[in-house]
Amino acid sequence: MDTFKQFLAFPLFITAVWLLWVAGRQTNIDVAATVVGGMVLIAMAIWLWRLNKAPGVSRSKVLAAICIIGALAFPALSVSESREVPLWQTYSPQLLSELRKEGKPVFINLTADWCITCLVNEKVALGSDDFYKAMADNNISYLKGDWTNNDPAITKLLNQYQRSGVPLYLMYPNGQGKPEILPQILLAPMVLEAISRTK
Repeated sequence: MDTFKQFLAFPLFITAVWLLWVAGRQTNIDVAATVVGGMVLIAMAIWLWRLNKAPGVSRSKVLAAICIIGALAFPALSVSESREVPLWQTYSPQLLSELRKEGKPVFINLTADWCITCLVNEKVALGSDDFYKAMADNNISYLKGDWTNNDPAITKLLNQYQRSGVPLYLMYPNGQGKPEILPQILLAPMVLEAISRTK
């Protein structure tokens, strides 16, 4: 039973990592680094408290340990965030309206960092080279709306299609037709088929 209780700690660790990732996406990498730094300092405080209680350990050694750990932690907290060029445009009603007036096909992906279904769909169906090649071959504009922080413009679009939350996938065809609403759980073949129907 004791071993089982210890095992249950690992799902909690994974959940903590996921929540930290969401916090970093909602804010920036500095916030995530601050949280990690705080966790390290808590662990260090516990370690130093136990070290100070150990027999034969002088306070000068404890102080030296604090200085060394502080010197190592500072560069780690100053690492800058790497930025990738996005393969989509940020959704806005104005941009969608402009693209539709030009008669261009548009794919809209309404997502959020805390939405597990959204993240799985982006890995399984919306992140492959085949997907991006098909989008480019058919001259489809890819708009992504991030609802992580409850954007009012995205909420309005969700309500327009009777949805209370993400994900929502809309494939607008050439011309001025109504969009096709894709399923909430995506597979690569169904997305490629939807792309082929935009012609």
